[in-house]
Amino acid sequence: MSGSADTREVDEAIRAGERALDSLREAKAKLNSARNWGIYDILGGGVISSVVKHSKMSSANEWVAQANRDLKRFAKELRDVDEDGLYVQAGSLASTLDIFFDNVFSDFIVQNRINEARAEIDRMIDRIERTVWDLKNRYGR
Repeated sequence: MSGSADTREVDEAIRAGERALDSLREAKAKLNSARNWGIYDILGGGVISSVVKHSKMSSANEWVAQANRDLKRFAKELRDVDEDGLYVQAGSLASTLDIFFDNVFSDFIVQNRINEARAEIDRMIDRIERTVWDLKNRYGR
């Protein structure tokens, strides 16, 4: 860490981290909804539950895309404050469609992928929260 990081750069890094957190939390909320619809789908919810589930997954993907943009901005802002020890990497969330192969096996696979994506988002949220907390504490924010 460089002692030369100015107030504006630190504030920009904190705001960029908080924007990334907001996007990730929105993606997680959509995945939570998709998970709930997925459970209903597994229990025999039919085509409508599959359509709603995939709509929620699509919305989650949009939020993940936004989070990826926010994470790139956060990484740039961290470099601006010369935080060598802090690193964030943008990933992506893949969506698997099962509407045309709507059976219990494909529903379980999609449900598993939703849970994996939620876990990955949780890990990223934790890492960014710690990074933003560290910035605030190091620079007295």
